[in-house]
Amino acid sequence: MAQFHVYLNENEANQDRYPYLLDIQHDLLNHLETRLIIPLGKMGEERVKQLHLPVEIRGEHFIMVTTEMASAPLWILGKEVADLSGHASDIINAIDFLITGF
Repeated sequence: MAQFHVYLNENEANQDRYPYLLDIQHDLLNHLETRLIIPLGKMGEERVKQLHLPVEIRGEHFIMVTTEMASAPLWILGKEVADLSGHASDIINAIDFLITGF
C-alpha cells in the first residue's frame, strides 16, 4: 500500500457509491492492519470546493469525499488503479480544511 494511491473498493456494501478508495496513510505505518482512506464518489454529488476535490480515475470523473474519511481494514483495498501523489498538497489541504476550517 502506498500513500496517495487509489484502490478498488472491495466492500460490496458501498462499492457502488464509492468505487475507489484513496489511501492517505503514511507509508511508515504500513505494518498496521488498517489504512486511513478517503472514498471517491461520483462527480454529480454535491460538493464543497475545499473538501471535495475533483479527480480523474480511468477516464471517469470523481470527487474526493473528504467528509467520509475513515479507517478501513486492509481487505477493503483491492487492486491499485491510480497514483495521486502529484496532488498530495491539495489532498492535505482538504484534510486540513476539514479539521481546522481554513
